[in-house]
Amino acid sequence: MSKSINRAKQLRREMTDAEQKLWRYLRAHRLLGEKFRRQQPIGNYIVDFVHFGVGLIVEADGGQHADSRVDAQRDAWLREKGFTVLWFWDNDILINTTAVLEKILEAVESKLPLSPGPSPSRGEGGTAAGADSSSAPHRPIRSYVLRQGRMTAAQRGALERLWPRFGVTLSEAPLDLGAVFGRRAPVIVDIGFGNGDALVCMATAHPEQNFLGVDVHRPGVGSLLLKLEAVGSQNVRAVVADVNEVLARLAHGALDGVHLFFPDPWPKKRHHKRRLMQPAFAQRLCDALAPGGYVHCATDWEDYAAQMLDVLEATPNLFNVAGAGSYAERPASRPMTRFEQRGLAEGRVVRDLMFRRR
Repeated sequence: MSKSINRAKQLRREMTDAEQKLWRYLRAHRLLGEKFRRQQPIGNYIVDFVHFGVGLIVEADGGQHADSRVDAQRDAWLREKGFTVLWFWDNDILINTTAVLEKILEAVESKLPLSPGPSPSRGEGGTAAGADSSSAPHRPIRSYVLRQGRMTAAQRGALERLWPRFGVTLSEAPLDLGAVFGRRAPVIVDIGFGNGDALVCMATAHPEQNFLGVDVHRPGVGSLLLKLEAVGSQNVRAVVADVNEVLARLAHGALDGVHLFFPDPWPKKRHHKRRLMQPAFAQRLCDALAPGGYVHCATDWEDYAAQMLDVLEATPNLFNVAGAGSYAERPASRPMTRFEQRGLAEGRVVRDLMFRRR
């Protein structure tokens, strides 16, 4: 035990810049009467930061954890002991600190009866569909759950090596799309691009357009970066963020199109409030579109398709290209995705929706 304590003291003296920056934020918060602890021995392991009261472990990873099998065994043991384990890249902590802290807060909120005020740039403004935003503050509703699955070595390497080339890190400043792409061209936002197959296919077919892929799951982002490098793409950039954060930083009329292909259907009725396509979100999309710009959605869940249809048709300044109450024909320009293939194999019907801004 004394060896572990001595090792922990050594690691505290050797904290990286990212660890020191994150520690400045974490140590300021007292939850359930105690604070986060740093470089703390737990069993045979030493974790970067831990709050025992909420059972939360936060790890800062600069790439030194090369053996994913060891990481998986370690995390599995910690989770068996009741801990939630969050991993963040050093670069994200240093550059995208706000997003990192929000994810930590989200994990804390899931264990505590906290009620922070809603942010107008995230979720549905902190309200479920139809809820009164003037009511008591409560947690923003997320349309996704951050999976803490392990990345492959190739995905991790791609994020480290290719992010400066293809990645976009959000700041508090407005997002200048011309500067992001290094040119002025029509911009299409692809929300939730998964492993990137469809996005790369569309971008390759339309080099005259710029494509901004937005997703929150880092393994998929790593896969996308590898594909972009393989095809020598010049017209795709990726953002790891909630799409609402991206929309909040765009000027009105900045986009020429939005793709929302096979979003999480949240099939259980009690989870429908988590679906991304809600009235407030549809209005944000409309505001971001230039006149004549389009929203193209696709889903293999019938009731979600009906909800999308109702929400988009009720959005001022959007009109249904297929006609009121109708779904669009599947365009040949939309690549087949693995989610679509799975849905078809399970007997579901795929619905496309195409709307334009007046």
